[in-house]
Amino acid sequence: MPRHHTGTVYQSSGVWYAQLTVGEKRTSFALPTCPTHEAAVARKDVLIGVRARLRDHERLVPILKLAAAAEQGRGLTAVLRLVEAA
Repeated sequence: MPRHHTGTVYQSSGVWYAQLTVGEKRTSFALPTCPTHEAAVARKDVLIGVRARLRDHERLVPILKLAAAAEQGRGLTAVLRLVEAA
């Protein structure tokens, strides 16, 4: 049975991070616009969706960094449009 990739969130020095497996390694993405655990979990879920859509894309990590740091609303919407176009 395949593993279910859920990722995790954690806080360090007042900043929330999402940690996902990208390729063969765990990678942490800063979530500077997420002030709460709930916001961090929601953004992590967005990152999981981006990762699933662009799994083999050569620029996956930079796109995930953009999505992680984007402001909620128009900023995140713009990044997600980029993902849809890829």
